[in-house]
Amino acid sequence: LASISANLRQAQELLAAQAGSTQYPQVDVALGSQRQQMSPSSQGLSGDARQFSLYNASVGVHYNLDLAGGNRRALEALAARADYRRFELNAARLALAGNMATAAITRARLAAQLEATTAILRVQDEQLRLAHERVRIGQASPDEALSLQAQAEQTRAELPALRKQLQQTEHLLAVLAGRAPGTGGIPAFTLADFTLADFTLPVEMPLVVPSELVRRRPDIQASEALLHAANADYGV
Repeated sequence: LASISANLRQAQELLAAQAGSTQYPQVDVALGSQRQQMSPSSQGLSGDARQFSLYNASVGVHYNLDLAGGNRRALEALAARADYRRFELNAARLALAGNMATAAITRARLAAQLEATTAILRVQDEQLRLAHERVRIGQASPDEALSLQAQAEQTRAELPALRKQLQQTEHLLAVLAGRAPGTGGIPAFTLADFTLADFTLPVEMPLVVPSELVRRRPDIQASEALLHAANADYGV
């Protein structure tokens, strides 16, 4: 974002500099002074030499007449390239916002999945404890306890992968937010505990024609700006 913002400022400054040098008259002002000495004898006169000060000033104004319109089209091309940089910045902001929203929703989904899996494991461990008790008193076979133990271990094996994915998503959120992820799998700053309940769809979805929606896309607008610049260059 900082790099694209700098490119935008550069394009705007180029446009301003070119506009100032072609649309407005150039004025040159010069001031000077010097001391001179004149000897009357050089002109056949008598008397002592005299000294005096000589001051001069000059003003020059010139204006570049754009009779064929080349300067105007050149400014048009620079303005279109500045628009291209602006749309490029908008596209980067939208991409960043979309990636952050996706990562936040993914983080909420993984947190909910981890919580549900942990709850299922607690229930399975309790069932396994009861199965062992039933086996001890002769009310169940050992195979039943072994089956429940296999299910519990299978559920327990899913927890490390879910924790890893959750940490990776939190690190991704940190990077997207411009923060450095921490060492040892701990983020350098505390992330909000996003939950699925925090995300809701709007009550009324906006109605828009697909073609209008496409024309709002920054990449489409940026391509149109490049086409505009190319047309202006051809005009020059």
